[in-house]
Amino acid sequence: MAECRFCQTEVKWIKLRPMMKPHPVDPTPTKVIVLGDVSSGGNPVGKTVDGYVSHFATCPQADEWRTR
Repeated sequence: MAECRFCQTEVKWIKLRPMMKPHPVDPTPTKVIVLGDVSSGGNPVGKTVDGYVSHFATCPQADEWRTR
């Protein structure tokens, strides 16, 4: 497992589509809701899946590295 160089918290690296660029996330999966197509004006259909929270959103030192 990798470590954030700013807060030394463990992070996991995933690749985001479509560019497959590495992105740090918190290592513990969390439940997220993925909505289906709602463009037809019908009731949204969703399902619960395991996902990860971006470490950019939870890092206590985020302000320090955002200015870089």
